[in-house]
Amino acid sequence: MEDWIMKILKTLVFAGVAALALAAATPKAHAIDVGVNAGVYIPAGDAKDDYKLGYGIKGHVGFDIFPMFDARVFAGYYQADGDGNNFELSSTNGGVMLVFSPPIPVVKPYVGLGYAVHRTKYGPNGSQDDYGHGVVAEAGVNMSILIAELGLYANYMQNEVGDLDLGGWTAGLNASIGF
Repeated sequence: MEDWIMKILKTLVFAGVAALALAAATPKAHAIDVGVNAGVYIPAGDAKDDYKLGYGIKGHVGFDIFPMFDARVFAGYYQADGDGNNFELSSTNGGVMLVFSPPIPVVKPYVGLGYAVHRTKYGPNGSQDDYGHGVVAEAGVNMSILIAELGLYANYMQNEVGDLDLGGWTAGLNASIGF
């Protein structure tokens, strides 16, 4: 390879190792955190044509597993009414998520990826009752205030029920406290 390419690669490897060492040496403020998210639910997939905006709420307990990584267990609920019809959609769900958050002191971005199972009621007057599952992706930014964090988030929760995807987006506010 070209000499300049090798220099760039060595510099990138060194910078990556230094960043990981710094992150490992930076103690996290809390070993356990408890939080809640609440916001607007926006139906997606097969649900987007039959349902209008609703609301979603999710609580979690997170555990530090590595520097910059938390494992979260969560439970949530989202609900939306039909769009000009008598349809109703609701999901009680729970799952696990791996969250990456770089050690930035005040404003903390994060991304997470996980999996959830759902008990979903949908259709006319919520008459269909079935179980679903799917991937959960979340991103947000929090601001630290003493032992609490407040911020904004958005997540997508897939909900495969038979041949239907009754998942959607939720965006809003989050709050957590660490112990």
